[in-house]
Amino acid sequence: MKGRYNGCIMNVYCTMPGYKLLTSIPELSKQARQRLKWFDYYNSHGCNARLTCRHFDISPQTFYRWKRRYNPKHIESLQNRSHRPRHVRQPTYSVELVKAVLRLRKEYPRWGKDKLVVLLHHDSFDCSASTVGRIIHRLKERGVLKEALPNHISARKRQWQHSYAVRKPKGT
Repeated sequence: MKGRYNGCIMNVYCTMPGYKLLTSIPELSKQARQRLKWFDYYNSHGCNARLTCRHFDISPQTFYRWKRRYNPKHIESLQNRSHRPRHVRQPTYSVELVKAVLRLRKEYPRWGKDKLVVLLHHDSFDCSASTVGRIIHRLKERGVLKEALPNHISARKRQWQHSYAVRKPKGT
């Protein structure tokens, strides 16, 4: 269907303003759909916030917080935001220290952070056992460092039971 509008030829798709927005309706989460119901109810009942809060059993503080955030042109504004902090502390240790820990851990796969700190002090690295533990944990998370397979050999010797503490079998 074509027609004239202000001297230009238009078709059906150009006559409705905002039609392109209908093709990209975002998929909302369950919580966002519930918040959208709040605002539909709020607008249909004379913008009465307290009535909306009583109807949906939510606190006015929660409703007003979402009302401040809500943008009717962008309903994805009702989605939950990330709770991750904007600024995360970066590690303070050097790349050389990470390489040294990785080298020592590959050489001594069963040694923990406390023993590795002593070796690092001999290599003139000044760090704590906690820092070495964080480095080892981060290397394992990234998949650079693999955990050694257990060999089930205990470092401690088994204490022998004393003969006076052993029960003798019946009939002896």
